[in-house]
Amino acid sequence: MTASAILARFGTLSDVRAALAAVCAPRQPPTTQAISSWQVKGEIPAWWQRHLLSAARAAGIPLTPADFFDHPGERPSDTE
Repeated sequence: MTASAILARFGTLSDVRAALAAVCAPRQPPTTQAISSWQVKGEIPAWWQRHLLSAARAAGIPLTPADFFDHPGERPSDTE
């Protein structure tokens, strides 16, 4: 699943930030600019992945650790 698809499950970038704020205290949540950069880069930093999983669980949003990784059918072949 792409970073954009993961973030879209929460709604807007502000919704993502609010969901992270609820689970990452006392640490400050990322700015909406930082979250936007995840979309542009196509990857969510590992540190924030675990917080997104917690936020999704708290909000009843379906999200699993596997969603952050490529699926075997999407990888280049190991044999050449």
